[in-house]
Parts: sequence; structure tokens; C-alpha cells
Amino acid sequence: NDAFGYHCALDELYGLGFRAGDTYAQCITNVTAADVQRVAQGYLDPEGRTEVIVGPDVSKRLQA
Repeated sequence: NDAFGYHCALDELYGLGFRAGDTYAQCITNVTAADVQRVAQGYLDPEGRTEVIVGPDVSKRLQA
């Protein structure tokens, strides 16, 4: 109960309204792949990307 009150108070303090937690999950569920693509195009530049490959170093196995 204390945690619920704490979150309601913070939501109210930040101007979200004390019931913001009730609608948060639905807001996230409503995000579509098209929404993500639209926002990504505004922030991500394919020409400025860096690619990182993570995994075992297979070059050492190939030399053996």
C-alpha cells in the first residue's frame, strides 16, 4: 500500500495525475511497429551506425 501511494504521489508531482499508473500499460500496448519505425527514422542515421559482433573469437579456432 505504501508503494502504491508513493507512486501515485510521484505521478501527481510530475504532472501525470495520480491515476497515471492505471493507463501506463495500455499506452505501451498501443505502440505499434509503425510508431517505432517513425520515431527511429527521426533519431537513427544508418550512415552513422556502428556494428558490433559479440560472440566467441572463431579466428583462433580456425588457425588450429
